[in-house]
Amino acid sequence: MNALEQFLKGWHVYYLKACALVFTSKRILYVPTDTGGKPRHSLAQMRYGDVASFSLKGLLSAAFALTYASGRKETFTIQAMGDRKKINSFLPKLVPGGEGTDRRDRHFLCPRCAKPLVKDHYTCPSCRMAFKTPSQAVKFALLVPGGGFFQTGHFWFGVQGAFVDLLEIVLFLAAIDEVRRGSPEAGSVIFAFLLILVANKLAAVQHVKFHVAQYIPVEK
Repeated sequence: MNALEQFLKGWHVYYLKACALVFTSKRILYVPTDTGGKPRHSLAQMRYGDVASFSLKGLLSAAFALTYASGRKETFTIQAMGDRKKINSFLPKLVPGGEGTDRRDRHFLCPRCAKPLVKDHYTCPSCRMAFKTPSQAVKFALLVPGGGFFQTGHFWFGVQGAFVDLLEIVLFLAAIDEVRRGSPEAGSVIFAFLLILVANKLAAVQHVKFHVAQYIPVEK
C-alpha cells in the first residue's frame, strides 16, 4: 500500500488488500480475499526458486518480507503470532532453493486452468478466460461515482465511495452557484472541493490498477 491509499482509506486498506498465503513444498500460493476471507477468483504463485531470501520481523504482528530473484521486494503483514512461528519452523529449509521460473518473481496463474498468465495480457493463453483490462477499469473509476470499487468487486466500499463522490459534486456545484451570487469566499471553497475530488479519483485509479493487475475474471 502506498502513502496516498493509507491517507485516504486508513485501516480499510487492510480489508481492500487482504490475501491468504498458502505454503506448499514447492511454492507459496497468493490468493486475494474479500473482507470475510473468501477467495476472489484470483491466483498467483511464488516459486521458492524465484525467492532469493525472506525475513519475519515485528512483535504484535509480523512483516513477512520477500526478496525475489528479480531484485523486487514485497512485504505482507502476518497478523497471528502463531503463523509467524510456523513459517519460521519450515521456510528456512526451503528458501532459497527449488526450481525457479523465467519470471523470477511472483506471477499470476489462471484461476480456471492454473496455467501461467502473460503479463499485461488479459486473456489466458491456455483456456482463453477473459479478465478485466486496466483501460476499461480506469474509465469506470473516473466516470462512475464509486466505480473503482464496483469494478473490483468491493460492493460496500463502492456504495460508500459513490455517496462521497456525489456529495462532493453537489457541494462543488453549490459553491459554483455561490460564486455566481457574488460570494467572495466561494472561490477558495471551489478550489478545495476540486482538490479533494481529484485526490479521490486518483486514489480510485490506483485502486483499480492494483486489483485489475491481479487478473479479475470478467465472468466467474
